[in-house]
Amino acid sequence: MAGGAFGPWVERIAGLIGSGRDRGWVTRAEIGAALEGPASSPAFIKEVLAALADMGIAVRGRPPPPDQAFTRLVRLGRARGYVTVDELNAVLPPGLSAEAIELHLARLSDLGIEVVEREPGE
Repeated sequence: MAGGAFGPWVERIAGLIGSGRDRGWVTRAEIGAALEGPASSPAFIKEVLAALADMGIAVRGRPPPPDQAFTRLVRLGRARGYVTVDELNAVLPPGLSAEAIELHLARLSDLGIEVVEREPGE
């Protein structure tokens, strides 16, 4: 395994940074989970927090509330069993990364909501 004993730990930190870049923020709980490992001294944690700040990644106590528009889309999707690509695009913020879009698609899929090109019957 690449990285030996540090491999999983390095992967968690890389995932934390990737999520932070996609969203612009990470939670303290996510930082704690990523830093569980061999080098989690208070000084190292401060270095990671400084590095996140240098990358423009904010640290929050908890995630922000869900976007109301996306929440309404989920309700609509649950009622119909689907949402259209246009409906999804209308509620996603501009400039969203491909990874963040995939997370939204996965969330809809996990909820049993299909994303379709157009309304059935069109």
